[in-house]
Amino acid sequence: MADVDVRTKLPDREELYNYLPMFMKSFGEMREIFKNVDSELDDVQTGIEFLFDNAFIDSADEYGIAEYEKTLGILPEDGEDLEIRRARVKIRWNDYLPYTKWTLRDKLDTICGVGMYQLIEDYENYYVSVRTQITSDTVLDEVQLLLEKILPEEMEFNVGQMFNTWGVVKADTWGVVKTKTWKQVKEDIGG
Repeated sequence: MADVDVRTKLPDREELYNYLPMFMKSFGEMREIFKNVDSELDDVQTGIEFLFDNAFIDSADEYGIAEYEKTLGILPEDGEDLEIRRARVKIRWNDYLPYTKWTLRDKLDTICGVGMYQLIEDYENYYVSVRTQITSDTVLDEVQLLLEKILPEEMEFNVGQMFNTWGVVKADTWGVVKTKTWKQVKEDIGG
């Protein structure tokens, strides 16, 4: 596969000058401003290329690899070759598989919110169930996609909503319950 450079070159002084309306081109101040614009554009272009190159592990320089290492908690040896450091970063960047039950909990915390779901793990029977207090179909779909992605193929799973049961609701007095809609009684867990 051929290397393709998707970066665009900034316009030069003449191209920028041509964008000016005709009446502004006659102002001496505009000609003076555009005399100095080339060096500024070169600095901006250099900055863009620096950021673009360091956004990818394969093209990152010493600075970029150092930033990846800091993010991943890698401490390089003094005088270590850049390509060895790059290879280590690539390995660590992709070493999040296999997923663990702690990773699953972290991801569920992110999607549903801490304490807003119930995770039932029955590993003996290869089954996982997630019940969330969130009633959004989008959130339920995200949980479904997450489980499809990270659980082993042989594990079955179920995703659903958590609702109040009679055991929870019966503690409320009629005065409390009648101020709520049926949906609130059913779905406001702990409320």
